[in-house]
Formats: sequence, C-alpha cells, structure tokens
Amino acid sequence: MGNEKYLPGLRGFRYLYFVVCKRDFLKSTKSSLLLTVILIAAYILSPKSGYELIKILIDVVLKLCIPLLAFTLAGYSLIMNKNIEILTEEKTKNGLSMYQKLNVIFIAMLLSTAVCVITAVIVYIYSYSDIVINFCPNLIMSINFFVFLVISFQLSYMLLS
Repeated sequence: MGNEKYLPGLRGFRYLYFVVCKRDFLKSTKSSLLLTVILIAAYILSPKSGYELIKILIDVVLKLCIPLLAFTLAGYSLIMNKNIEILTEEKTKNGLSMYQKLNVIFIAMLLSTAVCVITAVIVYIYSYSDIVINFCPNLIMSINFFVFLVISFQLSYMLLS
C-alpha cells in the first residue's frame, strides 16, 4: 500500500493530491468557495443581466488563463531545470520530495486551467452564437446562474490552487 505515491499518470496524481496533500486541496477549495461566494454576491447585486455577466466573466477567464499558464510553465521549467538534484533530496512535511510536491502543484494548476479554458471556450461560443430561446425565462435565468457559478468556481480554483 505504500507505493501509491509512485503510481504513474493521473492515478498517482490523484493519490498524491487528494490523499497525501489533502490539507492543501481542502485549503484551496475553501479559498475558492469564498471567492466564488463574493462573485455570486456581485452577480446578485449587479443591475446587469446574468447573460452579460457571463460574457464579462468569460472575457476575464480567456484573458487571464493564457498568460497565467505561460507564466506557470516558464516558472516550472526554470525550477526543474536548475535544481532537480536538490528537489529530489529535500522532503516536505507529508513525506513527499519537493520534486513530487512541485509536480503535483503543477499538474493541479495545469488541469484546473485546462478545464477552465475548455468550459470558457464552450460558453464563449454559445454566448456569441446569438441563439434565441424564448421559452421559460425562469429556466434560462437558472441556467445563467448555474453557468456563472461553475465558471466562477473554476476561475477561483485556478487562481488559488
């Protein structure tokens, strides 16, 4: 049972991130939920429609994700390129080497950014396609709120993971 942290691919990442680094995961999730609540409060108090707020949020996500991803990749490559021997020798509080911890953090950031970008692109395409739906305005408002909630949480998690 002690070899889980050496599993390849996403199985190993899942074990490291959700079991070994559970405290970090929960901390990121709590911070993300707090930021999401703040964004939802802005959604509720805003005089703009949910549709307009979704467009604004999507624009923010698409403008923010690419530079953040490039910065993360550049920083990761610099750290891994210079100090790989030191990183494999040093241990963290939970028994992982700094190398493993950095890889887990990088993969979490990469996956959260990828999910956020994919969702944002899908919603962007839909929101600019000028599809008109004239039935059940309450359902449309609920869908807009749900989409805003999901994208807000993804953006918050991407920024705070």
